[in-house]
Amino acid sequence: MAYRVQYRIGVAAPAFAVWDVISDLEAWGEWNPLYPEVEGRLSIGALLSLRRTAGGKSERQEVRVVDWVPNAQIVWKRDIAPFAHSLSYLEIEPLSDRGCILAAGEIFEGYLGEIVGKQSRRALMAGFAGLCEAAKARAEATWDGTPGEAPPPPPPPPPPKARLQTIQMSLRGPRKR
Repeated sequence: MAYRVQYRIGVAAPAFAVWDVISDLEAWGEWNPLYPEVEGRLSIGALLSLRRTAGGKSERQEVRVVDWVPNAQIVWKRDIAPFAHSLSYLEIEPLSDRGCILAAGEIFEGYLGEIVGKQSRRALMAGFAGLCEAAKARAEATWDGTPGEAPPPPPPPPPPKARLQTIQMSLRGPRKR
């Protein structure tokens, strides 16, 4: 089983403006209340050293970047204990060329992971809210109002499948049903 803690917020800036904020790891200390310190770089498999401050506690975390997609998401994993780990993420969902949704969350997996997630839910929700609010404020303040690249249009729906018509054959030729 998995246990998720997540906070989502609408941002009056396009996805690329929010990406500019969250992908600049060196500037996290200027605006990010949940992760005020980070060392490392964004690349799949890279190690990051984070200091997470939530619920009045500050802890050092060594995490591994497992995925990142420009203008869309950053995902990292950490081991909590044997047979327990968590995936943390920052995701951007484009809505238009002038707005998007930012989500920050953590998915706890494993028996001990679920327990840790449930115990830290309140502090993490406050931390994710602070992170999202700060990223929103920074993206809206730094975006100059010019639309960037429009989000790609959704793919066209697949063509309808051809219906097969059954025809019964006999020695006298086809018969209609």
